[in-house]
Amino acid sequence: MDEAGIPGQRQQGSKSSRGKGNYKPKGRLVDLAARTEIEELLGAEPPRRDHLIESLHIIQDHYHHLSARHLAALADWMRLPMAEVWEVASFYDHFDLVREGEAAPAACTVRVCTSLSCMMAGGEELLEKLQEYASDDVRFVAAPCIGACDKAPAAAVGHQLVEHADLETLSGVTEAGHAEIPPAARQFDDYCADGGYAVLRELLDGSRSADDVLATLDDTALRGLGGAGFPTGRKWRIVGGQPGRIPTPNLHVETDYSFGGGMAAAGANDHVVRWISDPDFATQVNYQRQTPCLLEVSPQIGPAQTVKPGETFESFRTWVLVHDSTERERKGLALRRMYRTIAPW
Repeated sequence: MDEAGIPGQRQQGSKSSRGKGNYKPKGRLVDLAARTEIEELLGAEPPRRDHLIESLHIIQDHYHHLSARHLAALADWMRLPMAEVWEVASFYDHFDLVREGEAAPAACTVRVCTSLSCMMAGGEELLEKLQEYASDDVRFVAAPCIGACDKAPAAAVGHQLVEHADLETLSGVTEAGHAEIPPAARQFDDYCADGGYAVLRELLDGSRSADDVLATLDDTALRGLGGAGFPTGRKWRIVGGQPGRIPTPNLHVETDYSFGGGMAAAGANDHVVRWISDPDFATQVNYQRQTPCLLEVSPQIGPAQTVKPGETFESFRTWVLVHDSTERERKGLALRRMYRTIAPW
């Protein structure tokens, strides 16, 4: 009997007689033990996609590093690409990534800031002197700015900030510290009860429009400190494509129902061309799943056509032009070529 006819009875590692060599599963295999550890640490249900960073922090705090096996297990559990999880984890300096075959870092990490302010205050010299106190339990590493330039040289033992760090203070560290909440700190629930995030709640429930927020930003003349110093309201409009709308794919749709619309070719089809959201598109960046990604072309009313038995009905036609550029002149030339093809008269 040909073993190819009974694939369910073949053992993993073997292959059909029709092929050559041994079968090897492709891609990164998930360690079942690591998957169990992640589930026990994070809970019975997989985290939401927008909770990826919080999940990485929990794993980092528990194991003092992020191993490749745990990242693969987390990606499999959250149904995310491994590249996306690794991309997020590798972006932040706080996370310690450990690849296959690498030894895990010491349980306690002391980060000494070596940015400009701390460097001028002796941060680099302090870090160099601390290396002789490193052990299997404690390590001393350089870190980018930790936001305490007025307390230079600054360091962090775990999550605990050390102001005006010196050799005497850091050389005796044996375990990671945890940041304590200052007595005068305002808790999140108290802040919301006093009116915090009121504008956000109004945006979410529809009582305030995005245009109102953009107008307020324009009136305040709020600007960023870096780059060209563009006003914040203008930046938000650029990101949004246009006020109140999410950018749609770079397509032009032409139909038999095209009319009106002034000088804009796209406007002549607005009454029949619609981009709608797809709630089944689970991996979209928009967490409310409102990304306009399904193209729907149909008249809003009609056509009120009665088709009798044996008769035929010819529907209206639709043409879709995929632009290869967002440059206005190039898009215009592409439209002209399309019109010469579909309507040469």
